Amino acid sequence: MSTESLAVCSPHYGYASDSTSGGAVYERELLLRLGKHRVNTTIVLPPGGKSLSAGGVTTRRMKNAGLFGVSNAVAFFWEMKQEYRTCPFQIIRVHDARAPLIACELFRTLTKQLPAILHLHHLDGVADFHMPMLRRLTKAIDVVVVPSKFTAGQAADLLRINSERILIIPNGIDTSVYTPRDVSSVALDFLSGDREVLLFVGSLVPRKNLLFLCNVVGILRKRRKGILLVIAGEGPLRGRLEQHLDQNLLLENVMLLGPVSEEMKIALYNRCTVFVSSSLLEGFGLAPAEAMACGKPVVLARSSALVELAEEGRSGFLASPTDEREFAERVEYLLENEKVRSETGQLARKTIIARFNWEQTAAEVAAACWKVA
Repeated sequence: MSTESLAVCSPHYGYASDSTSGGAVYERELLLRLGKHRVNTTIVLPPGGKSLSAGGVTTRRMKNAGLFGVSNAVAFFWEMKQEYRTCPFQIIRVHDARAPLIACELFRTLTKQLPAILHLHHLDGVADFHMPMLRRLTKAIDVVVVPSKFTAGQAADLLRINSERILIIPNGIDTSVYTPRDVSSVALDFLSGDREVLLFVGSLVPRKNLLFLCNVVGILRKRRKGILLVIAGEGPLRGRLEQHLDQNLLLENVMLLGPVSEEMKIALYNRCTVFVSSSLLEGFGLAPAEAMACGKPVVLARSSALVELAEEGRSGFLASPTDEREFAERVEYLLENEKVRSETGQLARKTIIARFNWEQTAAEVAAACWKVA
């Protein structure tokens, strides 16, 4: 297609500058770079949706916000239709397999049969009875971008998407930001002393398997008196976690830190002894990759896309997310061997630098956009 730039419309929930969730980070990093590849994106935002200013990115706020209270999909569709009347776009980029996807297919069915790209990070939370509808909605999508072989398998098996329409483009990591550094200027008084610190960063939701991780600490504390698990994040499971810690006398060994700033998150990565994740399902594993970029050894669940991040025994260690003792043994092995921790952390950082780069991610997404246009 011979034009100077490509006009893209993206119905969007928003991507706050201070959010550390994987989806928000992905959108921020990607949209900051797509403009360099002559891909100009108009983000259609609902009331309260947040975005960043960047070259090649325009924000369209819903003018008829009342529709959002009736139906998110209808509201997105209406704004996309109005946007097309004033500034015709050539393709649609869908960042979420919910209302934005429904709005996209409404637009393509009732207005213009434009090409569309869908980003699918994973299928967690999609009920079985929603799968038939999701299959119909994705049937005509031109390209489905996924971050891992695991999610590609989900798309093929659960949504029955032909592999020719699935494009694996790994997420990136900004290794100039996530890097080994001196964090002595950041207030980390709650980690004072010589405590061995295990760190988890992520949302407090069932698939993160955090009760299991707390039980792993329960095993470790019998042999390592100074062990501390720091859980940085927020979510609906917090109350259940607090109850579990109280009932199992783990309050001295597990700290629920709540949501943290970007500065604090980087400081925690650098301060922790080992990063841990026993998550049952990850489409990529952004937090483990960030910790690895900071030169930290990791113990990850032998599940989903996490097995694609770390090479067992070299750039990280893998353990069953259902076997507490095996997981505890992997963690304790690292805690007892400083040389192994150092070597594993160094190789972890080299792995991230070699394999996961936002500039490359944006270039590949942009190339996919141009190809379908």
